[in-house]
Amino acid sequence: MVRYLYVFLFIGVVVIFVVNFRGPSSKGLTEDQINFLASDAHVVVGKIPLVLPFVALPGYVSRGSSFSLNSKRDRQAANERLATFRQSAFDPRTAPTIPRLEVSVRTYGWNEFGADRLCDRFTRQWPRSVCDNPWAALQQALPSNSFDLIDLQILHDPVQGNVGRCLHGEDRTGLLTLQIGKASLLCKAEVSGSEKERFYTAVIALEGNLGAVWLVFEGDRVRETAMEQAQREGDAIAAFVANGLRTVENFTALHETACALRRPKSDDAPSGPDCD
Repeated sequence: MVRYLYVFLFIGVVVIFVVNFRGPSSKGLTEDQINFLASDAHVVVGKIPLVLPFVALPGYVSRGSSFSLNSKRDRQAANERLATFRQSAFDPRTAPTIPRLEVSVRTYGWNEFGADRLCDRFTRQWPRSVCDNPWAALQQALPSNSFDLIDLQILHDPVQGNVGRCLHGEDRTGLLTLQIGKASLLCKAEVSGSEKERFYTAVIALEGNLGAVWLVFEGDRVRETAMEQAQREGDAIAAFVANGLRTVENFTALHETACALRRPKSDDAPSGPDCD
């Protein structure tokens, strides 16, 4: 009984945190909130245990928007779901198993929390490397916005399998050639305002049932084809997962691979000192 009381009190505290913290763009965060963003989340996707900071998980930091007629009830339900996730994700022994996880690798310490408040608190080297350096090798090698790590089984699920903004009625032909380590173009993707570029959803199988999906594009102003971009970024995602998100980080191997996989335009701008 006492154990359940402690669990109830923990969830209550986290719900209060969610109510007061709406997302990564919030200003004036407390030290406890900054420590939370820098702390490790433990999750399982496609039967593979992964470790990454909460700040890299936009879907589990902010509850997002609600368009329901009963927004108060929806907010309460969303707060409770986030609180439950966070409670279990703090401990590798209770890591939640989820079918899809959005990952954002970006300059976390710029114009949000301040590099002096956040960057040194990460337990791993890779988030420290990108935290205050937009030209860090890892950030230049991975997809420019975000990508989803998925349990590949959901691609065959009629309910959960609609990933990557596939055009309505578009056949997901990339599934036919799916194999470990080889990126495929799953389908043409629908992106508003993309008249000058052609977008596709890329997919790659990583290990076990774990895979990734993300957007790639090509056009007259792009220095690589969609397929070239998909394989380059797929290789970067594979290295990121293997050397950055598993139980033990191997940042030396990850960084060396990332330096070799930076997008073509990276050479037109200052590169991180690590790739000099």
